Amino acid sequence: MYIKLAFNSITEIGIKSLRETLSVNKSLQSLNLSSNLLKDEGIIELSDVFKVPSNLIELVLSILMKAIVALKSRGLLQLRKFFK
Repeated sequence: MYIKLAFNSITEIGIKSLRETLSVNKSLQSLNLSSNLLKDEGIIELSDVFKVPSNLIELVLSILMKAIVALKSRGLLQLRKFFK
């Protein structure tokens, strides 16, 4: 299953809800969250998804240039742990 949630102004609050959904729905294989309003808090919330086994094999997080300013290294480092 593939879910495309790009360009939806999703913030860390939306990611918390998404994380809860993904913890019970193990059929998702691809998730596109491109160009949302994810700051460090949202990325850290998202990284919690990878702490439990899932079928997710693709995560798309391309971002707009203005979003890069809001994203600090803390969130990226947290997410990076799961993609080594």
